[in-house]
Amino acid sequence: MLIIPIGNEHGEVRRQPWVSYAIIASNVVIFFFLWIVSNQSEVPGHFEAKAKQITEYIVANPYLTVPPEIAPLYGHRDLELLEQVRARSTPPIEWVVRRQQQKLNGMAEELLAIGRELPILKPGFIPADPDPFAALSSMFVHAGLIHLLGNMLFFFATGPFLEDLLGRVLFTLLYLASGAAALAAHVWQNPGSWAPVVGASGAVAGIMGAFLIRLGTSRIRFLCLPIIVLPWIRFRFLVPAFVFLPLWFIGQFWLATSLTEPGGIALWAHVGGFVFGAVAMLVIVAFGIEKRWIHPAIEKRVAWSQAPELVDAMDALGRGDLSGARRRVEKALREDPSNVDAQRLACDLAVANSDWTAFGREAARLIDLYAARGEKDLALQLIGEAPAQAQGELPLRFHQRAATFLDKNGEERWATHYYRQIARHHASASGSLRALLRLAELLQKEGDLSGAREALRLARAHPECAADWEPVVEGRIATLTGATT
Repeated sequence: MLIIPIGNEHGEVRRQPWVSYAIIASNVVIFFFLWIVSNQSEVPGHFEAKAKQITEYIVANPYLTVPPEIAPLYGHRDLELLEQVRARSTPPIEWVVRRQQQKLNGMAEELLAIGRELPILKPGFIPADPDPFAALSSMFVHAGLIHLLGNMLFFFATGPFLEDLLGRVLFTLLYLASGAAALAAHVWQNPGSWAPVVGASGAVAGIMGAFLIRLGTSRIRFLCLPIIVLPWIRFRFLVPAFVFLPLWFIGQFWLATSLTEPGGIALWAHVGGFVFGAVAMLVIVAFGIEKRWIHPAIEKRVAWSQAPELVDAMDALGRGDLSGARRRVEKALREDPSNVDAQRLACDLAVANSDWTAFGREAARLIDLYAARGEKDLALQLIGEAPAQAQGELPLRFHQRAATFLDKNGEERWATHYYRQIARHHASASGSLRALLRLAELLQKEGDLSGAREALRLARAHPECAADWEPVVEGRIATLTGATT
């Protein structure tokens, strides 16, 4: 099973997150450049040959101690097996063991010297020989494709949204400072290590820590591939950041404090970066840096840059040129998808054309924007504008967004109305299964047991009700049946 982060519940930002894009692009370009250079270099071959020689020497003399600086090259299981063999082996006389250990230590030093010349590790940071430039370059170099993809996916799910809130300059400083703090934590735990450290893991962990503090109530979107070799069998799900991120941190901290040999993973860098990012965001929030200076400055720039298109659209609307107004609004939204005024005007144009499908599409986006800004009253007003006679024309996404927003904000009875619309018009559509289950809960809570049973019947007949979901639905049906007898 493979579970990977693919984004955030609210994908809109006020401005293009150019810094986040630049960080991702830099990491990807540098990785493939160094990968090409490595394939053309003779150093990897020399490194592999020396590593094989050392392994053979250790296997032949299992009573020797593996030098700690090369232990991360071996897996935890390999080291355990070596310990078992060592316990059964009989070492020779002391002076022979001492001489062999010196030889092994010398071979390890040679291996590390070759390793420091590997193109993929040469820009890395060495705790025993700290260098400021290496500290910076190490944040943009990765040891493997999986390493790169893991870091960039987590960064993509969190970074752009923090950049939108903190501004480009402060976000850049937070990213770099988190990376530096992560390296400092690694040096603290490995002060004499000559093993190079590479990867953006520490800096990304800092962004994740800051995200937890500032956007902890938002939900991260994940993609699950139950069978990796069958990628078309997949499903998506959302997990609140305040649930996933602390669990991730606890896991990293437990591994850092429990494993004798972390297998080449700088776990303390993850821990240090996460803690630094969280603390830094607490300071930013405590001193009101975002609220007092950054947010007004961004809003001013965004409003200024969008004013001409919106003015032209309003002029066209005033002249009765609905198609011209729509073209200008669409252009404004292409330039800035989080423009609330442009999105509001798009909804108004759809109403003017009595195009309720378009209204539902645009209104669903606007509900997300209002929710992200905490503008509850405006969201409620917008949801109330959907006419009763046009409910069948509204797309599933509008009904989902409206029902979820109302449900989260204490409007359960009103939310039930939109959950009913999903059951009535989109019962078998992809993604409606959760809505049917929630409708059953609310109807049971209201005492409408027949309605709850009908919602569960639709849920059981839903195409996505299989494997993991079928026992859940059957369990609720059984519970409801028991409550009615």
